[in-house]
Amino acid sequence: SNQAKPTMSAVQPTPGAASTAANSLLDAAPSAIPTLKVMRLQAGILGTPAAGALLSSNQTLSSNLLLPDSFGVIHVGETFSAYLGVLNSSSDLPVMDLSMVAQLQTPSRRLLLPTALDARNNKNNSSLREVAPGEGVDALISRRLEEVGQHILRVEVSYSNNGAKTLRKFYRFNVTD
Repeated sequence: SNQAKPTMSAVQPTPGAASTAANSLLDAAPSAIPTLKVMRLQAGILGTPAAGALLSSNQTLSSNLLLPDSFGVIHVGETFSAYLGVLNSSSDLPVMDLSMVAQLQTPSRRLLLPTALDARNNKNNSSLREVAPGEGVDALISRRLEEVGQHILRVEVSYSNNGAKTLRKFYRFNVTD
């Protein structure tokens, strides 16, 4: 047949131009806005769940969790444990370069609560994640409570969306004798 066949031509990029162009595209790529869910874990019939449990449909943990506005009575000497989940509710955009930092502020100091989602824990930033549409990532934190008084769980989620963005949430609770 006399039909013309499509041809492909190769263009040789200038050294360094490809990575600069790729970085510019990544910086300009739209990103979804993440949703943060925080729940206190309490000892119960089910015991202590593993991270990822709420994103899995084969485990039910609702009887083991309290919403943040009802942390309940917490006493000195108890271990405060919480589930931190970051969800991407977008149907078409990923959440780009996600990192999460959790801190517990007591009456006298501020303590870092390490999570696998904290990019500062990793020198090569492998904790920066892309979260696909409809997916989520999560972590468990815990700390023995040693002081009476008001405590604040501070959670910061960082992500890229045409530049660096941050979502911060604070959860106050009282620790008694």
